[in-house]
Amino acid sequence: MKPATDQPTVARTVSAPPMPECLTMPSEGALFEVVLAAHVLCAVVGFGSILVTGGYAGLARPRTGRPAVPDSVKRYFRPGPNWASRVIFLVPVFGLILAGMGGGEDFHQPWLWIGSALWLVAAGLAIGLVWPAEHQIASVVNAHGSGAALAVVSTRASVAAAVADLAVVAAFVV
Repeated sequence: MKPATDQPTVARTVSAPPMPECLTMPSEGALFEVVLAAHVLCAVVGFGSILVTGGYAGLARPRTGRPAVPDSVKRYFRPGPNWASRVIFLVPVFGLILAGMGGGEDFHQPWLWIGSALWLVAAGLAIGLVWPAEHQIASVVNAHGSGAALAVVSTRASVAAAVADLAVVAAFVV
């Protein structure tokens, strides 16, 4: 048992030591601006491509009075992957570099983790729904097909692309 004292107890706060200067970079300057531009450009190109995929998937849906799929849709859904949309994988890479350039203080901010979670949702939709649907649409359209199968897969692609891009817009806002 401690002896009673008349002096109040003082609470101490413990903080992490500052990062050594050799491991941090200033969050301003040319290098920071280049990395920031690459981060934003990858997001705009990658998720913009997913948005365009959703739009063309909507155009691919069979409609009464239109006998065939438009030529622009056939050109867009050519065989092979949509490489522009794969740029979304660079978004978190540049984002983490940016967070590290500020000395790591951003890693404790909720906006970084909320934005990362929204990116995961958008990337998951792209990987799990949009890209497979893109491949299926390309297969059907390039085989000169249409009908119920194309209607289902094009609807899935356009809805998933819209939801993915809404998640990205929310991440930009955060």
